Amino acid sequence: MLNMNLRDTEMRRTVHLTIAEGNGREILEAKTKNEDLPSFELLSLIDNLSKSIHIAQPISIGTVSEQLSADSSFCVPRVVLHQKEMKLAGAAVISGKTGKMLGWIGEEETAGLNLVQGTGKSEEGHKGGIIEAVIKGSRDPFSYEIGKIRSKIIPIVKNGQLSFRVDIKVEGRLGEDWALNENAFEKDYLDRVNAAVKTRIEQIVNNTLKKTQKDFRVDVAGFGKQLHIHYPKEWKKRKENWDEVFSRIPVSLDVTVKTEEFALKGKKK
Repeated sequence: MLNMNLRDTEMRRTVHLTIAEGNGREILEAKTKNEDLPSFELLSLIDNLSKSIHIAQPISIGTVSEQLSADSSFCVPRVVLHQKEMKLAGAAVISGKTGKMLGWIGEEETAGLNLVQGTGKSEEGHKGGIIEAVIKGSRDPFSYEIGKIRSKIIPIVKNGQLSFRVDIKVEGRLGEDWALNENAFEKDYLDRVNAAVKTRIEQIVNNTLKKTQKDFRVDVAGFGKQLHIHYPKEWKKRKENWDEVFSRIPVSLDVTVKTEEFALKGKKK
């Protein structure tokens, strides 16, 4: 379906691509909230990437062309109707080898993918968003507002065996907090907040890796690219069937969470 767009020199390769389940006409006939045209409304939703880690990284037709030419798998943001208005929710997973869609990942799995890929210096800006968590032994939920994400995919080659470690560093602030008897001015409480967010991030990322690496058996986060950069000889050995090889490679996580702000909340009087 993209053949004409990829071959015609008059088509702009910078056009963003989204995918809908079923009839795309319903999306283009949806109510608009902030813009006059549905296409502009959709573009404004894509711009919300800087405010939510649950929105998939935008992808252009030019980038899709590059990924398909390199047999690299990728994700395309999914657009759905929610209460008759369009919404970006999850993504479609596309096999680079076949060019076919393998299935969907949900919003939380999309968040995990964003956490693995980190911020970088893309023109789309940094990722923010909310992580909801509960401190171990408590029933009181809180929301952690992400300010910065820095992540790095590190390939490790030892005795001929390949593995990956993903280092994720998150900085943010304590937002809505229902632990009314706790004191956010106390370091002990903030340490427990950081530990709870760390655990929640590990759950989200591990679920994402299970879905993409084990269920779909594809690399959509760029692990192969990092292997190519750091160990080109090892990449050359594995690149022909990389998605299948990647599905069997162990991936470990190293997550660091730091709370920079906690507004003005102290202990309940």
